[in-house]
Amino acid sequence: QPLTVCTVDQLFKFVYKALGTEIFAATLKYSKLILDEIQSYEPAVIAIIIYGLKTIQEMGGRFAIITATFPPVLKHFMEENGLIENKQYIFKDFTGEEYLTNQVVRHKIRIRKSEMDIDEILEQGRNKKILVICNTVSRAQKIYKEMQEKSENVYLLHSRYIRRDRAFLEKQIMDFAESEEAGIWITTQIVEASLDIDFDVLHTEMCTADSLLQRMGRCNRKGRYFPEEANVIIYDNRNGVGKNGIYDSVMYDRSLKLLAQYENLEFVESMKTIYMNQVYDSDEIKGTGYYEEIEKCLNKLSEIHPVDYKLKDAEIRKINSVTVVPEEIYQEKMDLFECGTDFLRKSNVSKETKSLIRSKLEDMTLNFSIYRNKYPENVDRVSVGFKNCKKVTDIHRTDYKYEFDPKTGKGQGLLTSEILEQCGYFM
Repeated sequence: QPLTVCTVDQLFKFVYKALGTEIFAATLKYSKLILDEIQSYEPAVIAIIIYGLKTIQEMGGRFAIITATFPPVLKHFMEENGLIENKQYIFKDFTGEEYLTNQVVRHKIRIRKSEMDIDEILEQGRNKKILVICNTVSRAQKIYKEMQEKSENVYLLHSRYIRRDRAFLEKQIMDFAESEEAGIWITTQIVEASLDIDFDVLHTEMCTADSLLQRMGRCNRKGRYFPEEANVIIYDNRNGVGKNGIYDSVMYDRSLKLLAQYENLEFVESMKTIYMNQVYDSDEIKGTGYYEEIEKCLNKLSEIHPVDYKLKDAEIRKINSVTVVPEEIYQEKMDLFECGTDFLRKSNVSKETKSLIRSKLEDMTLNFSIYRNKYPENVDRVSVGFKNCKKVTDIHRTDYKYEFDPKTGKGQGLLTSEILEQCGYFM
């Protein structure tokens, strides 16, 4: 069947009513749209999705939202924008009554107002599969370095590896999860939804409720055992929280406060739904930045006229990014880069061949996302292959140190600093 897999950024540009975006709305008029995990988006994007769904529904298109948790605040905004339950859409809980009365107990939680206990985690890692999730890459690298000095059975995965090495690590962690091996994997939020893994014990930094429940889904996922004691240890250290952080401080505090009532209980799936509904209750969070941003963006979208935006300005998330290749990797693969860029300059090389070459080059790269238009100091402003005022790639060399051994899967990846993350560079 005809199937297109894409991101919201590619598909929902039509909400800006810019000339050239109407093709997306026209396509969705006769399509079936499936959205995955809507609550994981930032408020401005949620507003765009809700407004887009309203437009699609009015044109006769159909949509389905598939999610493990559906915050009531989203339902509130859908209804305010003309998407009424049992009229424009049907809400269905697929768990069923039988499931709710015979729930498998997967988790017990414990909250600690402290940093992670390295020695405790290392001791557990001797005979169990331990997953550690940090809110920032720099914190994950720091914990990995401390643990690696005391144990060889420690591995690291985050988004600051080049694509080739990240693919290797993702396969490695999935193979580890299926094996009988014990050990420790230290990760970031990239494992929340993208990887189907199952560990015995989870140690995680506190985050907002939606992310936390996703993280918990990576521990005892298959209900292999009944947790006699806490198997999810949550650390309230506020890493990555605040103005320049990943998580909104108000929603973080609500998530933490309401979570306390479930500590040391059998935290079954129905409780998780109640918890999510408590945190994102639309009446309770009015006046918060999260609520007001969704409301503000929806009002703005409703007032847009077709001439207000040009096609180039119709962006869902205004995030600048730069693709970088670490200097060590560039030197190692210099022949590939030099020959590859030479081929890209030739006019007689087919598009298919150029696409293949670009793919090979991009395997050696990773992306910096720049949220505040600040260009990293240690990144070359001139792209690889630039010659005679002609740019053939968007790849830039960087002298940030890169640490990875492809034979053992060990190494911290690209080494920057926690200060860099706090200043708006996230990967």
